[in-house]
Amino acid sequence: MDARGQPPYRRGQLARQGQKRGGFGMPREELTRLTGNGNGTCGDEDCPNVYRAANGTLVMQGGISEAFTPPPGEGLVEIPEDVLREAVRALGW
Repeated sequence: MDARGQPPYRRGQLARQGQKRGGFGMPREELTRLTGNGNGTCGDEDCPNVYRAANGTLVMQGGISEAFTPPPGEGLVEIPEDVLREAVRALGW
């Protein structure tokens, strides 16, 4: 929690952190991959996946969704349900 008792992934805060890093990302090496093994039919490292960041948030990799326009600094991705289920199992939830 931050000084105001808000979680560290509040809207806008991630955007500001991304801007400080020179972009909206972090090296893949800083993420723990929860799904897939990189050997699927979709190639190495390019399948829909779920990762866990060091701060405990989940990072989704999937197709860009245009379901609606999110606020600035946010994005929408679509992942298959089975990928999400695999991530939940990997986390022991």
